[in-house]
Amino acid sequence: MIELIYEAYPRKVGKLAALKAIRKAIKNADPNFLLERTKVFSSKTESWPKQERRFIPLPTTWFNQGRYYDDEQEWECNNTKIDVKLSVSEKQRIQIIDDEIATLKGYTHKNKEWYNLLDKLREERARIVGNE
Repeated sequence: MIELIYEAYPRKVGKLAALKAIRKAIKNADPNFLLERTKVFSSKTESWPKQERRFIPLPTTWFNQGRYYDDEQEWECNNTKIDVKLSVSEKQRIQIIDDEIATLKGYTHKNKEWYNLLDKLREERARIVGNE
């Protein structure tokens, strides 16, 4: 079952460490649940643009952090196509904001400061795109 779970994960990196992390996760969660959640996560990442797939966590990180318990909406890629009417500098700033948001979502310790920064980034993105 451990190998099946590993094979279902979208990134095949650090296999020995990943298998160890999966063994550890199985102590806290049903193996069938882990396999199902891994498949769901994998299917969500298949629709991510190629440049966004670099943000898929390493399997060791994903299993050690219990990310299989995350809300599935967090697994959606939020980097939607940017309006062609925007200037090059606006498009570049939006890409930077999207990268910063993706990085923030990978943090495990989320405090008031984290939420404030995330809100500011989202507000700035909405202002640029004109969705405010």
